Amino acid sequence: MVAFPHITIWPSHLLTIGFSGVAATVGGYFVWQMREAEARYRSIFNNAAHGIFQMTAEGRIISANPALARVYGFASPEEFIEAANQDDGHFYVDPGRHREFLRLIWEQGTVSKFESQSRRKDGSVIWIVETTQTAQDPDSGLQYFEGTIEDITHQKEMEQARQEVEQMKDEFVSVVSHELRTPLTSIRDALGLLAGGRVTDPEKVQRMLDIAVTNTDRLVRLVNNILDLERMGSGRISMERQACAVADLMTDAAEVMHPAAEKANVQLSVSPLAAFIWADPDRIMQTLTNLLSNAIKFSPPGGAVWLTAARVGEQIQFQVRDQGRGIPADKLESVFQRFEQVDASDAREKGGTGLGLAICRTIVNQHGGRSWVESKLGAGSSFFVSLPELKGPKEEEKPEVPARTSTASTVQKILVCDDDESVRAVMQSILELRGYQVISTSSGLEAIEQAATQLPDAVLLDMLMPGMDGWQTMAALKQNPATRDIPIIVVSVLSSQERESSQADIAAWIRKPLDETVLVQALERTFGSQASAPRILLVEDDLALAPVVMTMFERHGIQVVHARTGREAIEASQKSHPDLLILDIGLPEGDGFSVVNWLRQHDQLRLIPLVVYTAKDLEASERERLKLGVTEFLTKCRVSPEEFEQRVITLLNQVIPNAGMPAPTTPRDAGAS
Repeated sequence: MVAFPHITIWPSHLLTIGFSGVAATVGGYFVWQMREAEARYRSIFNNAAHGIFQMTAEGRIISANPALARVYGFASPEEFIEAANQDDGHFYVDPGRHREFLRLIWEQGTVSKFESQSRRKDGSVIWIVETTQTAQDPDSGLQYFEGTIEDITHQKEMEQARQEVEQMKDEFVSVVSHELRTPLTSIRDALGLLAGGRVTDPEKVQRMLDIAVTNTDRLVRLVNNILDLERMGSGRISMERQACAVADLMTDAAEVMHPAAEKANVQLSVSPLAAFIWADPDRIMQTLTNLLSNAIKFSPPGGAVWLTAARVGEQIQFQVRDQGRGIPADKLESVFQRFEQVDASDAREKGGTGLGLAICRTIVNQHGGRSWVESKLGAGSSFFVSLPELKGPKEEEKPEVPARTSTASTVQKILVCDDDESVRAVMQSILELRGYQVISTSSGLEAIEQAATQLPDAVLLDMLMPGMDGWQTMAALKQNPATRDIPIIVVSVLSSQERESSQADIAAWIRKPLDETVLVQALERTFGSQASAPRILLVEDDLALAPVVMTMFERHGIQVVHARTGREAIEASQKSHPDLLILDIGLPEGDGFSVVNWLRQHDQLRLIPLVVYTAKDLEASERERLKLGVTEFLTKCRVSPEEFEQRVITLLNQVIPNAGMPAPTTPRDAGAS
């Protein structure tokens, strides 16, 4: 028996077919086997995931599989081979390195790997790794190259991204370590000198305290900015968007930065634009004040900073321009990166954390806008913020307010004086729903005449009117014995700090745009006012912070009642009938939410002005649950003690007629970076 794979030939068969037949059968078998092996090889070659090639010693491509053609962006191996043989470098970015690689393989006869950049058919650059060896043709004995090529562009990008993240992490740790340790060292050393009694001279004591406070502010800014960036980047800060008047945002931002400009001897000029954007007003204010702070910081004494806005297509383009030293061209983009400053010494000399512009860009990006800077060395810089304009904004619908009568035994008359017809109509509607009788006037002269004949119980007076303005109208009313005792409530776009008259002449000051709750509370307090000192209920469980806050307001003659727990807060609110509530959230025996929920159930307390003063970053839904009357939200360490004091006293002056609270000292710029 003669046996071959898959074939068995018995001796009896040999007698039948003869030896020539056997030879033909065996030959046919081997041809079939060769064809089958070639088909298997061709299938592997054509279906391989990596590119496969054969190349002559002179560098001409003999064969290539479809995968290699795809790597280089060709439709077929034939198209690739034709293009490769016309290009001596075979698309390599550095063909000289590739030729040297092949030379070494040829001389040493080893298998080697070569990693480099290569160009595809469309000109794009990719990273490839090539594994090549020499081979020999069995028939001719000629040597040639064969090997594989793999596209590793994605792996390279991932590796580069990991390296960049590692580098950013190292830089972040390095910068933060410096920014933390430096002020902490100053604070520790300054307080150590005081605690050890080694400094007794009053001027030096004050100097040490100033150093400690300044560096504490620096630490607070750093922590707040890092937390802001982290929360924005993770999407955990929800933008509470609404129709915002561009002019109000610009005016308010300039007002906040005016003290810093005065201190730096820099003139701050603002040109408001009558337009609207759909935005989170707090975040846009943060952006504008950061830009203004930087401009003021880098302006020379006697210089100027301008805040302007203009319509550019369908965008509102804010511009903050300064007369500083300018920014080099290669830094125009990098200044928006974290911890980037034009000069490393700026952090020490100018203050700031190098995070302010990064925060600005993040806020603007989340509003669908764009931010950039244009600058020329020695000629100042202009920072731009472009945001989509809101066409024809509509006020949010307000819930219907049920009509109720005034607390007085007779219907009280309110004289409204404003040259804007729409404002008069809104105020008249609010007041009539509340049971007041309204006398509407459009000029100061008309208001004086009506007040003398109608003798209203109160006057709501605008300040900026043509002809006789609010100041002149008020003076005339106070000179007339018949009208001089009528309470006057100012309703104006001006802030209470811009008043030109003594506080005794004004029962309350309300800023436009008009807030219905503020207006109603001002009237109720005007008609039910007593001569007693204002009273604040402070709900704070931190026994180190509470006495500081109490001292802060008691020096203004304000009575402060302290409650440490939620239960104590509810009991104290019933006994003390406070004019304003300062509330922390995290409390023992009932948190701040439960306190507010209880107050909402009681008519005498549900509209009490509230300042929520907490270390917690509140979500929009949490803020809604905490609203009472006029409600402000202040985050501990995000506002300076001076700003906290100012906001509380300003609110007291708004809601308590003749409160006579002095304007507190101007807060330091705690938000700039």
